[in-house]
Amino acid sequence: MEAEHINRLRDIIITLGGKPATFSEVGDFGGKVLGVTVDLTGTQTMLKSNYLIEQKSFAGYTKLISKISDKKVADLIAVNSLESHLMELWHGERIEMIQAVKNQPKSRKKTTSNAPLG
Repeated sequence: MEAEHINRLRDIIITLGGKPATFSEVGDFGGKVLGVTVDLTGTQTMLKSNYLIEQKSFAGYTKLISKISDKKVADLIAVNSLESHLMELWHGERIEMIQAVKNQPKSRKKTTSNAPLG
């Protein structure tokens, strides 16, 4: 999804007559490396990291959209914003689910006897 965001922004810049910075290509590669690194740290750390990244992303897109006067461009960027917000919510929900499972009391195993009844 992040690659789609980068490509969408690059296409908007080109459509507006600009030249995307090389950083967008480096950012894509860096994002992939960061993703692999975070994945190696464990599920909960990965979810928390992704949550924070999406939270920042959503805030950044929201700020950017508020500064754009061209509604068509703002609408295109709003797609990235919405996707970031949805991913933020998804990661947050997963974090809460893991915490809920961790906070559940350990169940006691029932022991059964093989002795005959009677």
